[in-house]
Amino acid sequence: KNAQGDLVTVAGDQLLCKDITKNSVRSPFEKDVLQNLESAETLLDYTLSRLGINSDRLQHAVLMTEGVCTPNFARGRMSEVLFECYGAPKVAY
Repeated sequence: KNAQGDLVTVAGDQLLCKDITKNSVRSPFEKDVLQNLESAETLLDYTLSRLGINSDRLQHAVLMTEGVCTPNFARGRMSEVLFECYGAPKVAY
């Protein structure tokens, strides 16, 4: 949380610039199942920017890995993020 008490989502080297405690760090996953879409978007933004992909839409298909027996709703949520937020033409798991 920031000084105003709002939750702040950071990823990668942004963590080095923040004064945070270990107890306040949370993953977008709980038991390997995607639960927090906002955090997942932040991680995808960070990953794509580090790869040098700065366009509004992805030009290539996306290959995602996931844990064994991941529920269909979690896959659907990630697909929704990739298609709606990043304009991915195809997604494979």
